[in-house]
Amino acid sequence: DNMGWKTDAAGGNYRVCAVPVANRGTAQGTNMVERFGWTFADGVRLVYQSLEGLSAGRYVFQASAFKDVPNGDIRLFANGSEQAVYAVGGMQPFSVSALVEDGQLAVGLKQGLLNNCYWTAMTDIRLMYYSPLVLLDEALAQAGALDYGTDADGKLAEAVASAQAARENGAATTEARMVAYKELLEAMEAYK
Repeated sequence: DNMGWKTDAAGGNYRVCAVPVANRGTAQGTNMVERFGWTFADGVRLVYQSLEGLSAGRYVFQASAFKDVPNGDIRLFANGSEQAVYAVGGMQPFSVSALVEDGQLAVGLKQGLLNNCYWTAMTDIRLMYYSPLVLLDEALAQAGALDYGTDADGKLAEAVASAQAARENGAATTEARMVAYKELLEAMEAYK
């Protein structure tokens, strides 16, 4: 058992172990989950966890990670979102976020394209949750700060009103709040 971590890559070394002093970088953790091996297929999940039954909202996955060579392509991922890991030899913090609406989230390290790495690892792993109410508050603040352009077709004003109603209605479902949030983001993007 590797404390719930899985791999889709065959062969090599895959384990939870102590962080070597030489690879600590800025990491605080004493243990890491590592994947060492030879050439893996492009896009393969090297170390990951799959979570189910999550509440809708934004999840931010954070980890201190490294790769063993500069020209390697390792990615921290959360569902379809990715962040390149550019730290070589010593752990550095990285984060990636994903909206979850279906209750499912996979997070971890995956191989990018044409990867030359043989070793990658992560520690200081955290998963943070932002509820639809928090997302609505953030988006409404952003919409209120827009100071350029015009809302000629009224779609931004309509989306703001819908988001405020979803925010203030205590009986609004999580799904309704997520819809209002996404519609407000789309209206702000169109406004730009």
